[in-house]
Amino acid sequence: MPLAPEVDLGDYHSIRMDYEWKAPDQAAVDAALEDLRQMYASTETVERAIEVGDYVLLDVKSETPELNRTGFATFVRKEDRDTEWPYNGFAKALVGLKAGESKTIEHTFPEDWDLEELHGKTAVIEATIKTVRGVTLPDLNDDFARMTGAGETLEQLKEAVRKDVETRSQNEYDDKYFVELLEKLKERVTIKYHEHTLEHEGEHVLNDLANRLAQQGMELETYFKMRNTTREQFIEEEVKPVAKKRLERGLILDEIVRREKIQLDDEALSAEYNNALNSLVMQGVDLNRVRGGRQGQRQLSEAIAMDAASRVMTRKALDMLKSIATGNYKSPEEREAEAQKAAEVAESAPAEDGQEKPAE
Repeated sequence: MPLAPEVDLGDYHSIRMDYEWKAPDQAAVDAALEDLRQMYASTETVERAIEVGDYVLLDVKSETPELNRTGFATFVRKEDRDTEWPYNGFAKALVGLKAGESKTIEHTFPEDWDLEELHGKTAVIEATIKTVRGVTLPDLNDDFARMTGAGETLEQLKEAVRKDVETRSQNEYDDKYFVELLEKLKERVTIKYHEHTLEHEGEHVLNDLANRLAQQGMELETYFKMRNTTREQFIEEEVKPVAKKRLERGLILDEIVRREKIQLDDEALSAEYNNALNSLVMQGVDLNRVRGGRQGQRQLSEAIAMDAASRVMTRKALDMLKSIATGNYKSPEEREAEAQKAAEVAESAPAEDGQEKPAE
């Protein structure tokens, strides 16, 4: 087995897979607008039974540990949402209850449920209502648009919401599309790597989990106890499969980058880097107070830049695979010729504002 990984992509140019994303309809945009209104709504505690459109604070108890919640807040929507916890339609089952009242609900989860522990399981849930809060929604008008900061007029707000809905919808479709496309590609790809390479990737997977748990104030060993497992068993059953998938995906994309002579462009890198910085600021990170002073700031900046470069190259490699799969592939030579022609056109274009181009 070679120390350096080897990847044979086979006849990867023959792979085909239609890209069938379609923009969400107006109903999806309207639902997003309603969600935005909910964010800016005012609420007040009411002494009446729960109605559709109320916020409800409750305790959820069950013999199924994954379903226990104390002080859980939910919103009783008119429409169904697949993202509702613990299942679609739970909140509607609370309609008619008052604060202090309880209801026993029985629900059978499907075999393909997201949480493995609930696959095909029938759970008995006791819901105890603590508080019912009525909601007053802001009117959809120019004042509301200005309140959100998304525009000066209602039309500008609607357009911003539409673009956001489309972006999130396409990102969700892309996630599934590229997972399936890479799985199809793996069927014709030969990958060889040393076991130590997989172990190293496994360490990254475990460290990522440890960091996420630390943000929630939990240690790995505590997590293992909650899962009723050991470190060794968890690594073998859960870490290794994830590490193998991540490693092979990365090796395939790296080889695509090499074969197709994909290069990192400054504009895309700068945009990704700035997005990462803005995301940190939005999370409340004060970049001027990074531990380690200027050296710490420089190290953080370098880490962000490296991560941004990795994401840009991954996106470029996936876009290249998509162009192949949809029959829109252009060779490196064709892309280079197009780029050169575009540069020549830009060079020969008249200067803006009536200014002449400087003499060379």
